[in-house]
Amino acid sequence: MSGDALSPELERPYWRLQDEADAARPGGGGLSATRLLGRLAQAAVPLWQLLRAAAPRAGAGLLLSQLLVGAVSAAALLLSTRVLEPLLAGGSAAERLQAALPDLLGLAGLLALGLALESASARARAHLVPQLRRLAEERLFRASLQVDLAAFDDPGFYDQLHRARDRGVLHLEGALECALELLAGAIAVLAALLALAWLHALLPPLLLLVLMPQAWAVWSAARLQYASMAATVRLSRETEMMAELATQREAAAEIRAQQAPDFVIEAYARSADALRDHLVSLGLAEARRQSQGRWLAGAGLALTLAGLGLLLQAGALPLAAAGTAVLALRSARAAQGRRTRAAHAL
Repeated sequence: MSGDALSPELERPYWRLQDEADAARPGGGGLSATRLLGRLAQAAVPLWQLLRAAAPRAGAGLLLSQLLVGAVSAAALLLSTRVLEPLLAGGSAAERLQAALPDLLGLAGLLALGLALESASARARAHLVPQLRRLAEERLFRASLQVDLAAFDDPGFYDQLHRARDRGVLHLEGALECALELLAGAIAVLAALLALAWLHALLPPLLLLVLMPQAWAVWSAARLQYASMAATVRLSRETEMMAELATQREAAAEIRAQQAPDFVIEAYARSADALRDHLVSLGLAEARRQSQGRWLAGAGLALTLAGLGLLLQAGALPLAAAGTAVLALRSARAAQGRRTRAAHAL
């Protein structure tokens, strides 16, 4: 076989990904909503199956606690309206405080219950992550030990096995952490939306005016990261391999015997410079998307506050309910921030 007819497995070094070949095909490099959601679903199903196998009780407890936290948050927001009503009414401060005291104590109880549920959720997560990693490693090693010896002569299998060993388990652990953060943030946002819908039908759309720009910024950043993932991984692995050649005992003697230190340094410099330039370009593109999202979210916040003012002026919304809407807005924005950080990490 001539040198021009090498197979793709022999042409592609360890640090290159098959996704690069997919991206090179016409239409293969785009990230449509359908494609991204499909990839997320493909990743979520095995993650959920591993989670159920590794720690079914902890997983069920975590899901239940998160749902209860959302219910408690919605109830606390609604009860805030009842607390604010007597506090904003007429009369002396003592009379207003006495009228609000029963609901105020109930609100304190709900907040305490929410803290207890968050603590239970944290304990469940402490069980989940190590057990998930333990089961994933065992399944990987079991598959490696049970496969036919001939499989190790297949470059594709050998490449995938080492990718899973070197990075797969670690990324699986990080994916679980990010998925849990996304779940918690989504439940908190949903609780705020339900509470606002109970107060007035126009309040949820006003809240979405603030949240949608942030969601768009996260989506845009995810598209950028996905489109550049193959290049990021390839450059990172190439740089790591050059770093290992420069520091490992096994290669030290041969490098010196071949008088190749300068070659290793130059190869490292090329890959490290390319990785640096790539990450800077990616970071600047993401910063532009985030800045645009912040400006749009600021405009949405201004419109939301203006809408609250119009509802108050028209008498369609009591002052206490408007105060609750502001609290829900702050709560939803904080939850959206958690989702944003988790999405970037994921």
